[in-house]
Amino acid sequence: AGEHFVSTLRNLHRRPTLVALVSCESAGRSGDQRSSHIALGPQLADAGIGAVLAMSDQIKATTAAAALPIFFDEVVKHGYVDLAAAVMRNQLQAVADDWWQPVLFMRLRDGQIYASK
Repeated sequence: AGEHFVSTLRNLHRRPTLVALVSCESAGRSGDQRSSHIALGPQLADAGIGAVLAMSDQIKATTAAAALPIFFDEVVKHGYVDLAAAVMRNQLQAVADDWWQPVLFMRLRDGQIYASK
């Protein structure tokens, strides 16, 4: 259950810096404020995870499959998850009508999960 997953991560001595959830509605449903508070993505951010990439609404598997390589390639380049999410969404916009569905929840002050060389 989602609550158990959140609780487990919250209780870790050293939490992950980044979690990517590639499941529909892990960021909630658009237009439904209640779902955005009970969705797994925001709960993980509240539990202290530095950055959580989650999906709003019913994202297509093809969009998610296209999104993740872009996102992680960008993260590897520079370590900034917010920039990586922006680049990912920008590139998805040209190929997918549900390009807007990946959502980033972030607790990092500067958006960087590691310092690049």
